[in-house]
Amino acid sequence: MENHLNKSDVLGENIYLLHRRLNATKKQMGVSVEMLAEHLIEQYSDFGVDGIYSRFCELYPNADAKTKVRICKVMREDPRLKDSIDQKNLYLSGEASDGKTRDKIAYVRNRRSDEAFLSFANRKNGATTMYVGSFLEACEAVFDNVCEFCILPIENKREGKLYSFYSMIDRYELKICDVTLCETDDDSDGITFALVGRTVEAGNESQRIKRFEFSLIDENSELFGDILLASKELGGRVTSVGTQPVAYDELKRNYYFSIDFEGSGADALALYINEEYSKYTPLGLYVIK
Repeated sequence: MENHLNKSDVLGENIYLLHRRLNATKKQMGVSVEMLAEHLIEQYSDFGVDGIYSRFCELYPNADAKTKVRICKVMREDPRLKDSIDQKNLYLSGEASDGKTRDKIAYVRNRRSDEAFLSFANRKNGATTMYVGSFLEACEAVFDNVCEFCILPIENKREGKLYSFYSMIDRYELKICDVTLCETDDDSDGITFALVGRTVEAGNESQRIKRFEFSLIDENSELFGDILLASKELGGRVTSVGTQPVAYDELKRNYYFSIDFEGSGADALALYINEEYSKYTPLGLYVIK
């Protein structure tokens, strides 16, 4: 019996030492990746973000998502690459509304959406309304620059995320700028409404939690796992993932991600996705209040 206990103690100690060694190796690898990124920036800054990232992939063809997103984080934080990153327009913002449509909000009127409008109007002084007969009309009003924003329901307590509305946002190339929760008196069935526009502002509120929402078409079988690994590496918290068939190719799926970040993690993830996936659509970036 004593020999068995001694053997267990030895094996347990070995596992503990290996675990410590593994953690030390991971830290050392992280430092090495950052040093490599800084060296590549020094050598290839004239080639911009794309040139540096391509060179890294040539040197390290088997890099995993965690390593690649570390490179993107270093590039995102280096002031020498600011212009190159700004030119990439990571959130693909559209043109800002002109003075005639500024703060004009289109929505389908009912009691809940009236509450949502009042909530958004309190955050935007001088907001005006435009009532429409359908959610498609509301999206078209923003797309055609008749209004700056529209209001859409994007989640409820019974069904969760309403991905049919996310598909609508995707189709009209719109962005979620803000959200508000409207609840029933007994708190049994709340609906989250989104204020949707043509542009998204990344802002400088680095200490506030932001939700980054985007869609990706499943270009490879590792897409889902890679995004989760990259998000975790940046300190992101995945709040939801859903799928919808791609309208023009039902053999493919569109993944919808919602991830919360504190600080500039969303920017680094957006840079990584922009470099890795051609079928990337940003759907929103907004502060969680």
